[in-house]
Amino acid sequence: PVIQTEVKTPEFHPSIGKEEVLNESSSSSSSSLRLQSFIKEECDSGGEDEGCEFDTTRLAQQVKEALQRLNIGQRVFGHYVLGLSQGTVSDILARPKPWSKLTSRGREPFLRMKHFLSDEHSIRTLSVIQERLR
Repeated sequence: PVIQTEVKTPEFHPSIGKEEVLNESSSSSSSSLRLQSFIKEECDSGGEDEGCEFDTTRLAQQVKEALQRLNIGQRVFGHYVLGLSQGTVSDILARPKPWSKLTSRGREPFLRMKHFLSDEHSIRTLSVIQERLR
């Protein structure tokens, strides 16, 4: 899947200050490149030539469990990681569509979720952000 780099949504970035949203003009392309690199590695390791396919139901469940375990709200997760509203995040996590029925744009939140779950630094940083917002 191709990640659209021209979409300007707030993204989570582990190296920014604890309470800042990514500076879209300077960092969004490097963040997208890191995400694309991660996706390529994931797909290559799966051995699938036609691209990779994620189990969206399992991924949504893993994210819900991680957010609950770490006491991170969907609003914070949606804002800093997915660039989506809390309502959209809630809908995606409660009723994930099968990967094969998603468009490239619809797959992006799941790719970001997968990337988030695999990055301990991002998880710790988001936990700190959530604590500071309380």
